Amino acid sequence: MAITPNEPSAGEGSFNEFSSSEHLASELTADTLAFLQERSRSRRTADVSENVRLIAQWTRDGLGLGDETHVSVTELQCADPSCPVRETVIAVFTTPVRHWKIGKSIVYVRKYDVAMALERTSGDAVIRPHR
Repeated sequence: MAITPNEPSAGEGSFNEFSSSEHLASELTADTLAFLQERSRSRRTADVSENVRLIAQWTRDGLGLGDETHVSVTELQCADPSCPVRETVIAVFTTPVRHWKIGKSIVYVRKYDVAMALERTSGDAVIRPHR
């Protein structure tokens, strides 16, 4: 028996009903995509928060500072074509205030990057990413 677009087969709906099922599947796919995007955004926020905490601790450890010393970790965007699009700035609030720049987004900074920045200079340093 040949099935035509508007003729249901035994126990099945028409192609039009199947088309509705495809529409429902595309809506579910859009909902799933929205859910995954939101989850990714939440995960990135969690990754940033965790990395800020880690970068501050790595900085304190590398400089031999206690928890009472304030360490600020921020991410900046640079419009100057000679600098990275995003860079992480670490500021240590001692006298005088010292800061370092690492040419990476906060989520990509690792302990090695902080160690390299602290090792090469005593502050006011810019560490560019390898290209």
